[in-house]
Amino acid sequence: MSMAEEKHILVTGGAGFIGTHTLHQLLVEGFRVMIIDNLHNSSKGAVKRVRELVGTNLSKKLVFNKGVLRYKDDIEKLFSANKFDAVIHFAGLKAVGESVAYPFRYFDNNLIGSINLYQVMAKYNCKKVSEGHSECGIF
Repeated sequence: MSMAEEKHILVTGGAGFIGTHTLHQLLVEGFRVMIIDNLHNSSKGAVKRVRELVGTNLSKKLVFNKGVLRYKDDIEKLFSANKFDAVIHFAGLKAVGESVAYPFRYFDNNLIGSINLYQVMAKYNCKKVSEGHSECGIF
């Protein structure tokens, strides 16, 4: 058993384009992976495709949860039932034109969702996070 097999990673926005590519690599490297995604701009079908690509055995290490980071309870449920070694945070809205037209929607989703995530991580002593979302410029 490699060190990666002992590690459990939460990927927010894991059903999106960047998220699914990351899921694939994490699984191939031997990590256990849990996803939280609200499927706003993504698809459960993309997660199914990752399962197909990695095969039956590695698919057993992948768990999907539909959830919204703006709802702290959705995050709390995951952390209360799992010990995560790290979080890779891809969740967020990212369309520039829409962010100008609806700035509060982006503030609420991207900023409040991230704050909720960090607060729950702190509560459960999960200290490793990688920010990797394409909407960083819209925060």
